[in-house]
Amino acid sequence: MAMATCFRKKIILFVLTCLLVTLLPASSAQAMPVTVLPAQVEADEESVCTSSQVVLIIDQSQSMDLRNDPNDLRFYIPMYVADILARNYINARMTANRLDRPMTVQMAVIQFASKATIGLDWTTISPVDYAAWQGQRDQILAQGLLTADDYLSMVPLISNGTNMQAAFDKVAELIDRAAPQVEGCPRRTYLMLTDGNPDSNGDPIREPLLGEYMDNVKSLVDGKLLGDGSALYVTAINDSSDNYWRVTEKYWMGITHESERTELDEPERAAKVSTRAEIGLRMSNIVNFRLDRGVVNAQVGPNVVPPYLERVIFTFFKPDRDNVIELTDPQGRVLTAGPDVVVTGLDEGIQTIELIRPEPGIYQLATTASSGDYYITKDMIFIKTSMQSDMSRLYQFGCFPIEISLVDSENRPIPRYDDPRYALKVEATLKSAASGESMALPLAYDSATGKITGIFTPVYTGDNQLSITAVAMDDYQEKWTVLKPPFADFDLYVDRLVISTGEAENAENSACSPAQYSPINMPVQFIVAGSGVPVNLCVKPEIEVKGKSFESLQVIGPDADGVYTLSGLPQNSGEQSLLITAVGANPTSGQLVDIATASTSVALQPGHQYDLSIHDMGMRTSGLLNWLNRQMTKINGDPEPDVRVIGRQLFFTRPQVTLKASLMEGNTPAQSSDLLPVAQLVPQQGEAVQADGWQYSDGVWNAVFQSVPLGQYDLQLTYPAAPCGAHIQVNQTLRTVRVVAGLGEWIVWLVLGLLALIGLVLLICWLLCRFWNPASGWIGVLDNNNHTVWKFTLEGSSCWNLEKPAVVNCSIVRIKIYGVFHIRGFYRLRIYCLDPNTNREKLVIDVIVNLKELNTRVGGYRIKWVQDLNQLPF
Repeated sequence: MAMATCFRKKIILFVLTCLLVTLLPASSAQAMPVTVLPAQVEADEESVCTSSQVVLIIDQSQSMDLRNDPNDLRFYIPMYVADILARNYINARMTANRLDRPMTVQMAVIQFASKATIGLDWTTISPVDYAAWQGQRDQILAQGLLTADDYLSMVPLISNGTNMQAAFDKVAELIDRAAPQVEGCPRRTYLMLTDGNPDSNGDPIREPLLGEYMDNVKSLVDGKLLGDGSALYVTAINDSSDNYWRVTEKYWMGITHESERTELDEPERAAKVSTRAEIGLRMSNIVNFRLDRGVVNAQVGPNVVPPYLERVIFTFFKPDRDNVIELTDPQGRVLTAGPDVVVTGLDEGIQTIELIRPEPGIYQLATTASSGDYYITKDMIFIKTSMQSDMSRLYQFGCFPIEISLVDSENRPIPRYDDPRYALKVEATLKSAASGESMALPLAYDSATGKITGIFTPVYTGDNQLSITAVAMDDYQEKWTVLKPPFADFDLYVDRLVISTGEAENAENSACSPAQYSPINMPVQFIVAGSGVPVNLCVKPEIEVKGKSFESLQVIGPDADGVYTLSGLPQNSGEQSLLITAVGANPTSGQLVDIATASTSVALQPGHQYDLSIHDMGMRTSGLLNWLNRQMTKINGDPEPDVRVIGRQLFFTRPQVTLKASLMEGNTPAQSSDLLPVAQLVPQQGEAVQADGWQYSDGVWNAVFQSVPLGQYDLQLTYPAAPCGAHIQVNQTLRTVRVVAGLGEWIVWLVLGLLALIGLVLLICWLLCRFWNPASGWIGVLDNNNHTVWKFTLEGSSCWNLEKPAVVNCSIVRIKIYGVFHIRGFYRLRIYCLDPNTNREKLVIDVIVNLKELNTRVGGYRIKWVQDLNQLPF
């Protein structure tokens, strides 16, 4: 028997340890290191039940007092459970959108022996903060029959013995007085603490009566207590002799529906505990599981406390009432009771040390217990979120700043952590309840203000859920989920938009009604459906307009007031419909999302459609003249005009420049000059030239410009207000005009240019000959008798062309001297003689000589240079 008991204890220890490690944080925003968090199953928000009812059913028979619970844990457990419920309520109430959900936490206690009584009637646990809970806690203790001090008052009401049927009947009375469950809500949890076996007149009931008795208990429990969202947990306290549980265990397994337990982290629904530590720990695990809360196992020695905690509670399930635990902070100071340290249960079976807004770091945990038969748990309550921004006026595709404070349960800002190791990394998503689509939001934690901030654009209308996950590191570089869905969530409602259209207007003449063939403008604006307020959108929508009777439909804008302009060209008269559809791009994924659709109609008067073509001008250039002007345009770097026209002939004659246009209604020429524009040629500088009035001739309208100066012009057309119902469709191919001179002027300039060029060349030659290497003196031609037959003077030049006079009898007919570009004193000498065969000049000598040493012979003659005429022999 002892070995079986020991084996069972080890199994329970193993299961409880696993539960401690794997239980997840929930409504109190508890967290585990990211590396060991099990996978989450996202609950349907509509099915989340935020109300709980807990009923404790406590066996107060003499066997409990004398043998199975000598440390009176059954008297401590009610308020311990109440503390868990209060802490959970405070945290859940302060967590994001749960403020807007109905949430009720109720507790009751049934004390029983051979009879049963209500130790605590339905009590709503709803403290706004921990200070309020202390007041309510004292009130519960004063009104209920819960503690060892109340035991003598209980005895007359419950007598002695163990009558489970009486206990469950009393529970059924409580349930009958409570509001009925709706779809399993409120969630009901029944916690029975007993030593296991019913008795009659002080003697345990044996088989076969025991089976009948337990069957009746099961029928009572199934029929009146257990429904959707309800569960019964039986905890048997037996000493090592295992007298009672051995014979009733199978019945309690059936009554609690142990075989239907499917969740791995759910505690056993019927289990026996044998040590004092196991009793409190099991009750804690059951309550925490039913409330979706979790605790972690704490070991003696170093224990890390992560940042962003509001509270951390170390719970010590003692092997002996005299044992205690002691906690030392990161600075080595032993923590004692004070404003931020709450110590309870020093002389009771369960001791707690609660640190309020603890400093993160490594704490040392010690105990006076020498036995290893004890448990210490660490329950961490992380900070909460408090929405500071007004989220009541959200609408699709708007831009909204968001500011979320991180606070404790009393709405106080959290401490600032300067250590970069404790930086908070935030991820946020906005999920649509209708479509299930999610989008990431660019939110970040600002350590300077202690707030999560950002700007977001809601895309999907209706109910949306803003979910925030925040992760921080501890001193061991483990990641902790400080905030996590659904306990850092906010329920947001995003209003839809509707398209509002104004009255259509005639775009060409606001004094006229909208008409066929005349462009119309219509104001379009987005309106919040719920409030009717016009708004600007953060994301520019794509707006599509359809209308069978319209051409060129488009939407431009918006302006500063968020107003778009719909424009179109109606082709028919009468009442014509338009369909406007707007979509916007999800700023995260780029996916197009519907915004709104609207139908409207426009009443259109019958109209007239005119086609005006401005396509030609008289006196266009062509051929050589056009080519010459194109080259000049390229040389000057001017833009190429649409047309060139002749505006001047031979400097003084100025022909008329004529603008030509055609005006048609259908295939018929229209002869209404009131529809034609005023034409002007506008230069880049100077005054504009206005055309004379339009004249009609042979189906063509002509407007004449008189005496237009040469130059580049913009053709500017100013249209008069069209008569109501008339629309002019303009086809203007001429916009820039170059007025140029005629070809005759080009020819004159060309001739003058050639003459100037020739003159320039001659001038250059004269200057070179006059100033480059000039020579002075006389050139003489001497015969064989040394008589001068020909002489010529050189007077300060370097270019000479000396032709012998015809009267001189000499075969030399020409001498050329050229000193330009030669070294000073040296010249090119060319001598020409008369060819007797052809009677023409013939070059006989071409040399470079020093003129002063010139003494060249040609035939019977000698050519000589002298400085003075007297030096020539005669």
